[in-house]
Amino acid sequence: MSYKIKCDFIEKLIEIDIARYFGAFTFLNGEFYYLENADEQMTGADLLSEDANAILIYMQAKVSEGLKTISKVKASSRKNRSFLEDIREYRHNLSLDQKEDYFLYFQLRKKAEHATDFQHNILMKYANTGFSHAFYIAPLLLKKDEYEKQFLSIPDFLLSPFYLDEYELVEKKWVSHFGFIPFLRNHISIVPHENVDTNEHYYAYSKHGTDVTWHSPEFINEKPTRLADTMVSIMRDFYNSKKKETLRSLATKLTQMPIFSDSQVNDNNAIDIITKHGQLLERQFGIKQLLYVQNRPL
Repeated sequence: MSYKIKCDFIEKLIEIDIARYFGAFTFLNGEFYYLENADEQMTGADLLSEDANAILIYMQAKVSEGLKTISKVKASSRKNRSFLEDIREYRHNLSLDQKEDYFLYFQLRKKAEHATDFQHNILMKYANTGFSHAFYIAPLLLKKDEYEKQFLSIPDFLLSPFYLDEYELVEKKWVSHFGFIPFLRNHISIVPHENVDTNEHYYAYSKHGTDVTWHSPEFINEKPTRLADTMVSIMRDFYNSKKKETLRSLATKLTQMPIFSDSQVNDNNAIDIITKHGQLLERQFGIKQLLYVQNRPL
């Protein structure tokens, strides 16, 4: 396909790097919060109070592929042409990519052989619990070397003790810092919005992380939906909320989720329940569970 641009790195790399990056960011700002892989044994978990405020975040990593715009490569008129041509034409007709060389997309994952549902539908359930956030993440870059450069780019002002004192007074515990981080700005985040009964669906978006479309065709959002924007929104909602979830309340709610239906929960420890839930979700559906824990009172 002359209009298709392949990505030269793999989905698993993205998932690992995202988890590691949040871990590094947490270490730098650990005075304020923890954000850790909650399907592994958490650092210092025995020191956390079950009354600590917390957020559960679920992410599914995807590899972005590129499609050249119709202004660069004309659409085929063949009857048996690829469905990717329809995506190109749809975005062209909406005038979304006429000034660009290419845009990005990913396809939903196939239903696993022994899975009870499509990964997409499971992710959407966690986006609509009322106590967690869930979304796809995909790089806005196609080259591994460019991606790795962004991984190592933490702005100098995040390390400045002089900036810290001033910023804490203005921005509620560094919330807006997420919006400045190049690595997070170079990922799109997309919340699943409808159930599917096949994996023959695609999300497409500009290389700037805007103009998200869904196929079968629907225009979703023209606003930036980068991972940096999503994290700023999540954290601001957390700090502005008058009623926050605790580790104990989150663990109780997770025991009611369908993934625990075939597994007995004999543990009363909130951290252990959350960890077991993350392990089941990772093993059965490949969805990553992250836990944001407030380390000290506001």
